[in-house]
Amino acid sequence: MVKVIKPIACASSQLSELPSFPASVFEHLPVLLRKGTDQFSTQTEKDVFLTGALVTIGGFLDNIHGIYQGDRMHPNLNCFITAPAGNGKSAFKYARYYGKLVHELLLEESKQQAKEYVSSKLKGKNGSSEKEGSGHDPLAPPFKVGFIPGDITSAALLRILDENGGKGVIFETEADSLSNNLGKDFGGHDSIFRKVFQHEPVSVTRKSGEFREIDRPRLSIAVSGTPAQILSLIPSAENGLFSRFIMYGFGQKPVWKKLAGQKGKVDLVDHFEELANEGLALVRFSQEYPTEFSLSPEQEQKFDEFFEKHLHETVADFGEDIQGVVFRQGLMAFRLAMILTAIRKFEACDTSEKVVCADVDFDTALALIETYRKHSAYFYSKLADVTPINYKGALELLKHLPDKFRRYEAVAIAEKNKISESSCGNYLKKLLDTKHLDHSGYGSYVKIKG
Repeated sequence: MVKVIKPIACASSQLSELPSFPASVFEHLPVLLRKGTDQFSTQTEKDVFLTGALVTIGGFLDNIHGIYQGDRMHPNLNCFITAPAGNGKSAFKYARYYGKLVHELLLEESKQQAKEYVSSKLKGKNGSSEKEGSGHDPLAPPFKVGFIPGDITSAALLRILDENGGKGVIFETEADSLSNNLGKDFGGHDSIFRKVFQHEPVSVTRKSGEFREIDRPRLSIAVSGTPAQILSLIPSAENGLFSRFIMYGFGQKPVWKKLAGQKGKVDLVDHFEELANEGLALVRFSQEYPTEFSLSPEQEQKFDEFFEKHLHETVADFGEDIQGVVFRQGLMAFRLAMILTAIRKFEACDTSEKVVCADVDFDTALALIETYRKHSAYFYSKLADVTPINYKGALELLKHLPDKFRRYEAVAIAEKNKISESSCGNYLKKLLDTKHLDHSGYGSYVKIKG
């Protein structure tokens, strides 16, 4: 693949053509999520809010896990919501309310413990040689939070994760806030974010002798920004960080939202402040009743068929370099199903230790990932400077080809249908990759029935 050497250009008209979630997604959401999505009038606002909500909630559900391809996985996800400035990303910020009270309670408790520690330390100082403010105090109680600020260094991120028991959520409405300082030390944020996505150990040693190691980090990242800000966080499609983010982009024509004539106005802040209480109840329920999540055998079969098809089609479009994106989208789909299941379990007051995903939540997870994969393909083509092969064009050529043919015959048929020889070659390769054709000998092809 060609490395990116200039900022990506995403025209609003192109972004507006990217698909939205199907209506069935919103019809079958758990109530806790519907109470949020129902507050927004446009499809884009609903999509943006729901994506942020799923990532946020997943970051706080530490006591649910599932076994995915032999690894113990928690429901942590990352997302990047992007649109040109002024295109209505504001719905995203309300997703943070699902973790707001959890964060505030942890923060208040941490402040109180820190205050008590400093007070006891001052009382028993007795000429201690340690000066206040001299550096990290290993005896100080851990300072826990729910939301980790994005505008910190990589070393500070690891320190907070360590004190948080390895978990946390970064939620930023401006991507630059996340990228400004994270790349300034410890080799930058790339290696950390890549490792924590699959709970791989991370560690750091400071000049002061301080050593921190997080055995199973569980970090979720929800961020929004303009297309120009993507490169500040994800510099290329090749280093693996891109494949660890759900990408959702949109563009729209400038429309003034009228104040006049509105009826039944809702104060969104008041509404989501109330919803924050239900978010807190969900997290407390999940902490009290740990859950092992799994798919049914039938769902696993459907899951495999979905991603095998997705893998063949995507590789045929973009080449083998994109396969890592598809593999990690499989894990994303598994985690989406896990989050929906955890919410459904809470709403049903189900205290079972083991829960199999309901078909409705499994189907919703696949519907979401089907949309996300199309958005990811678009941004991958921009980041990697790759033009995807036109799948529709390949299928159109297939209609004109006989059941058995040689390459020169395909070229002749393509030319009659105003398809160039080079495009014909690309289409034949794509039809082979997608299992529409097979080789029957050197330069010979046969259609695969069914």
